[in-house]
Amino acid sequence: ITDSVKTLSDGSFTYTFSVDELGLYKVYARFGGNEKYYGSTSNIVGFTVKAKPSISFDVTYVEGAGLVINGSLGLSMEDIPLKLLISFDNKTWFEYCNVTSGCLGNYSIVMNASIYGVLYIKIVTPETSVTQRSESNTSIVKLKSPVEESLRNMNI
Repeated sequence: ITDSVKTLSDGSFTYTFSVDELGLYKVYARFGGNEKYYGSTSNIVGFTVKAKPSISFDVTYVEGAGLVINGSLGLSMEDIPLKLLISFDNKTWFEYCNVTSGCLGNYSIVMNASIYGVLYIKIVTPETSVTQRSESNTSIVKLKSPVEESLRNMNI
């Protein structure tokens, strides 16, 4: 983009622009000079425009498989790393596994849940060369013990 702007009386200026593609951009300012001042060029400043994932997911319990977590980045981006985090108190988080997104930004995780009680789950994407760090909302899952359920259902 080449454009012209007017400077303020102190020589400063403001220029606002929008970009519509992800990637690395480099900008600089150049003053061609006039009868009173010599021309000059600023240093080149680079910046990267990254996508912001909007992570969503659903959790389903499937008998014999465990928890099935299906979700989306909200972006059609492939090979974006995701981390499944779990917590028992919604304060201390443990990394359960890593996966990558498919071609439409979707992902699926099967979690063999051999624990019972309240489990907090969230998905995180780290910052990459094309995405910002993002974190899903926390989902609360209550896993019932099969032994407790069978005892509860017994007619004594």
